[in-house]
Amino acid sequence: MTSQETTVFRRRDYLKITVFGFALTALWQSLHSIILPLRLLDIVPEAQKNTYLGWLTFCGLILAMAAQPIAGAISDRSGFKWGRRRPYVLIGGVAALLIIPGIGLAGSFAAIFAVYCLLQIATNTAQGPYQAFIPEFVPENKHGAASGVKALLEIIGGVMLVYLASLFMDRYSAGQGSGWLWLVLGSLAAVLLAGTLSTVLMVKEKPIRVKSRRTPFTTEWQARCLPS
Repeated sequence: MTSQETTVFRRRDYLKITVFGFALTALWQSLHSIILPLRLLDIVPEAQKNTYLGWLTFCGLILAMAAQPIAGAISDRSGFKWGRRRPYVLIGGVAALLIIPGIGLAGSFAAIFAVYCLLQIATNTAQGPYQAFIPEFVPENKHGAASGVKALLEIIGGVMLVYLASLFMDRYSAGQGSGWLWLVLGSLAAVLLAGTLSTVLMVKEKPIRVKSRRTPFTTEWQARCLPS
């Protein structure tokens, strides 16, 4: 499937362009609802847990708001031989895989805050370009169906992995050892790895020649400030 083959869009193509969303939602739903609240109890007083969790999620939202559009804009101007979007999905996915173990290794709030912020930057670097898959690969008359499949997979990913994470982290919170935490983190990393590789290998892009080396920020500044 390539961006030039929009006249033939098969059922399995819906899965190819949405499986990465399954992995991302599984990761973040599990972290926010199960893993981080329990990890913070290892580090901060229980009475202050929600305050620290609020700071984490607030800063994460700010980083996501910045990283996604920046990565998407940069990918718009990219001219890699194997496409504009997939290199960023690969870079962000691999970076996230390297960062995930930090959730289990962090021994202070400062450490877990740094790991969390880096993970936000990594996943949103991938997610920004990934968001262009539907408008670029899907015929216009099938955008609604593709968006529905994407939403369905994200719901399934969130529910399935949150359920598994809750089962394992219950044992962790009961004092049965950190092995349960690492099992959850390893499972999430495996899902993210599978989603990243599936996207990079199954979605095919044709390279687009970039005529100018100007950055999106330069173009935006010229459009706003230079006289026509």
